Amino acid sequence: MKAFFLFTILSFSIIIDIQSQTGSNLKNNIYSSGEFKPVENDLNSPKSDCDTIDNLYDGESLTYLHHPELWGYLPGHNGDNIVTYAEKFEGNTLDAITSIILPVAKAYSAGGTVRFTIWDGDSIPTTILGYKEYNIGYLLPGLFNYIEFYSPIPVNESFFIGFEISYEFSDTFAIYMASNRGSSGVNTIYCQKSGTWYQAPDLYDLHSSLAISVIGCLTENKPIAQIEESIKVFPNPSDDIIYIELESFNLQNIDVKVLDITGKVVCSDNLSINNGLFKFNLEQLNTGIYILQLKLDETLYNKQISITK
Repeated sequence: MKAFFLFTILSFSIIIDIQSQTGSNLKNNIYSSGEFKPVENDLNSPKSDCDTIDNLYDGESLTYLHHPELWGYLPGHNGDNIVTYAEKFEGNTLDAITSIILPVAKAYSAGGTVRFTIWDGDSIPTTILGYKEYNIGYLLPGLFNYIEFYSPIPVNESFFIGFEISYEFSDTFAIYMASNRGSSGVNTIYCQKSGTWYQAPDLYDLHSSLAISVIGCLTENKPIAQIEESIKVFPNPSDDIIYIELESFNLQNIDVKVLDITGKVVCSDNLSINNGLFKFNLEQLNTGIYILQLKLDETLYNKQISITK
């Protein structure tokens, strides 16, 4: 089923083709408004120390905008020469960010790159805490894209996360954001123009939030990066069977779940060890990218896996 919606803000307008999700295959998980909660865990529960946070309201529709007079998109590169966007998070209780999930609206590359960046800062982005760079052509438009940083990036109570585009003339890149909340609505989008940071309302009549969902953890001084590196999942990609090796744990049984990129649990099991390995049969899954969630010593760990048929 398809639905066509027309969103307008000032002189920006675009028609978005929203398709309903079909199954758990990431390649078929076309962005659908309101379905944007990947790996949700309760930080108040002692059984979990990871969570997913964003600045979107429940049921809020998402959009991206095209300028009819200038080229380009918002939030994306455009004729106003804005190529860097940041989303502000404050009141944060997470210690480290491991990955993000975002719905990409446009992605065409003639060789350009996009750098997903985390900044420190209270009023505006300041020090870069970490980043990961992708060729624009590797990102899939109309789909959720999962970006995992090289290692968990420590953050403070207030931080910013966003992207910077380094593009060739014919490159195109944009992501989704919340529809305009009006002049009295909350804005958490910051744009950098000519080296200076502005809030979105300072440049456009726009109060909104980038549709970036952040996955982070409470570290409690635990060496998360070392523990995660000790969790081996192979082969990855796989067509049906994966094996899990746990170097830092002495466990005979583990609980595992597989989530699609929207956070829906598509399969789960309690696995028993055999010759030092845990065997997990995933033959029922379609081709796509998934999140393997392991419950180890009352803590949840996430690993990205790929299924190819």
